[in-house]
Amino acid sequence: ELVVPLAVLGGMGERVLVPFQVSCGSCAACRDGRFAACHTYRAKAGAAFGFGAAGGGHGGAVADLLAVPHADHLLIAAPAALSAAALCTLPDNVTDGYRAVAPQLAAKPGAEVLVVGGAAASIGLYAVAAAIACGAGSVRYADSDTGRCEAATALGADVTQLGGPWPRRLDRAPIVVENTADVDGLACALRSTDDYGTCTSVAIHFAPTTPMPLLELYTKGITYHLSRADSRRFLPEVIDLAASGALDPLAVPTTIVPWDEADTAWLEPATKLVLERA
Repeated sequence: ELVVPLAVLGGMGERVLVPFQVSCGSCAACRDGRFAACHTYRAKAGAAFGFGAAGGGHGGAVADLLAVPHADHLLIAAPAALSAAALCTLPDNVTDGYRAVAPQLAAKPGAEVLVVGGAAASIGLYAVAAAIACGAGSVRYADSDTGRCEAATALGADVTQLGGPWPRRLDRAPIVVENTADVDGLACALRSTDDYGTCTSVAIHFAPTTPMPLLELYTKGITYHLSRADSRRFLPEVIDLAASGALDPLAVPTTIVPWDEADTAWLEPATKLVLERA
C-alpha cells in the first residue's frame, strides 16, 4: 500500500509500481535520464527503498505503508493483465536482467547472448528470458548449479553446466552478462566477450581491486560495464515487454509465500521470493 496523492493515482485502488531507487525527476542527472545517479537523493548504497540507513532511510521491504517522494515522477501505472506476483518482480531483478541485454541487442539486433554464472540467481535467468524476448539470435547459459541450468534450459537457453574451476574462457559472444561474483569468473566472462563486444556485470564484486585481463580487453576493444540497474529508466520498457506477453517473469522459478511468513521465508533458499498479501 502506498501513501501518494490521489491526483497521481487517479483514484483509490489503482495499482502502481515503484522503482526501487529513489529519484526526484528534476535534477540535472534525472533530466538527463540518469535517475540512479539522482543528485537530490544520495546514500551509501545508493538511495533506495528497503536498504535501511544505507539506502537513505526510505523504508520499504515488508513495510505496511511506504511514503514515496516525488510520486508523480516515481510511480508507474501497472497493467491490469499482470498479476501482483508478476508485477513485484519487475522493478528490481527483472529490470536488472533486462538492462544487461536489451540496449545491447538494440544496438546489435539478433546478436548472440552469453550469460555466465548464477551468483544473483534470478537476475541471470531474467537476462536469459529478456534476451529471448528481445530477439537474440541465440542465448547461451553457463553455470555450475543444476537447478539454475535446468531453469535456463526451460527458458530456451543452450546450457553448459560447468564443474570445477572457471575455464579460461567460453566460446565468445558479442553480448555477455557476467553474474559470477568471482574474480576468476569475471576473467572468464571478459575473455568470452567477442571483439568489440560488451560485457555487463550484474553481480557485485566487493573486492577493492580485482585483477582483470586489461591487455586482452584493450586489443579486442571490449566494453565492460558495471553499475546498479537504473530502475526508473528501464522499468517502463520492462512493463511493456511483460504486458505484451513476450516476457513472462513467472517462468523463472518463483516461490510465493504469505506475507505473514516473510521472516522465515527470507531465510530459505529461493531463486526469486515473492511475498503475497491477501
